[in-house]
Amino acid sequence: MAAFVYMLASGRNGTLYLGSTIDLSRRVREHQLALTPGFTSRYGVTVLVWYEAYDRVVEARQREYALKKWRRAWKIALIEIDNPNWCDLSIDLIWAIGANACGAASRRVVVLVPGSPSASLQSSGKGDWRPKRENPAYTSGSARASPW
Repeated sequence: MAAFVYMLASGRNGTLYLGSTIDLSRRVREHQLALTPGFTSRYGVTVLVWYEAYDRVVEARQREYALKKWRRAWKIALIEIDNPNWCDLSIDLIWAIGANACGAASRRVVVLVPGSPSASLQSSGKGDWRPKRENPAYTSGSARASPW
């Protein structure tokens, strides 16, 4: 069963929400329609800006918990690696086109099967990304701990 870790934002560099689910398109739609009261409906966090897929729910939950410990700057860097314009990736889920809303090719191809709560995913890897070390945000010489 596929499971997903995802980040929603209220806008570029806005409020972030991190979660996990086994049905990404349904869960994002719930956030966008504010079907349940809570953080995302209170702060208008509805734009899907990043997600990863995993084969097992336990792997997705472990990644979610690890990311929740990250500093905000690291999360923003993670988003900007695949989605520098902070486009709404939920359009990908609706149309299952494999390219993001900005027209840039996505490294994730989501195939939604009608009636199925899960999606199959082809990816360059599960959680194997690394920002380039020459990025000044990661080589500032600060004594901060690295997330990896």
